[in-house]
Amino acid sequence: MLNAEILENMFGSDEAFGMRFRVFNRDFTPKLDENGDQVYLTAEEMRKNEDISLEVLSEFPNGDDGVVPYYFAQHVMEIMANNFGDTHSCHIVEFETTNPNSRVCDINPLQEYALVVIDYRYLIDPANKIVFDVNDHAVFDLENPDHLRKAQKLYGNPEKWVGSDGWMLEKMPAEFRHPSNQIQAAP
Repeated sequence: MLNAEILENMFGSDEAFGMRFRVFNRDFTPKLDENGDQVYLTAEEMRKNEDISLEVLSEFPNGDDGVVPYYFAQHVMEIMANNFGDTHSCHIVEFETTNPNSRVCDINPLQEYALVVIDYRYLIDPANKIVFDVNDHAVFDLENPDHLRKAQKLYGNPEKWVGSDGWMLEKMPAEFRHPSNQIQAAP
């Protein structure tokens, strides 16, 4: 049975996604090894690296850019399908750029955002933790009052979300979806 702890372990770190870091010199020329191949670091190697003269770009194992929320959502969907088949309801939702009170739209320089809703209960948003360092966890359990308050502040009114595969807002907990319960995001 899924719970927030299991999902956090699945989606709450660079390692969980198999992220790698493409290394560049300060002038943004690719750093090459002795064979002339692009140098990559794992997340663990990245944390241990003390060479401040290097620039890095994170990427998923398939080469997708490791800072784009939509790519995180796609990878969450893929991992869920590979591990659980269709035993859980999983939906990508995207934010309109004009989502009032959505703190993540203010933080994300791309001014667009995507996350995954699992079983109409769990919001999965690795980018808020891994990329933007906004929160200490990537999973919000909407049945947990503390998670619910944080999710309301971060994501604003869910009526402004766009479900890319037609998920139904009314299946989510009433405490989250009811506009009168929305907490105003801090500026």
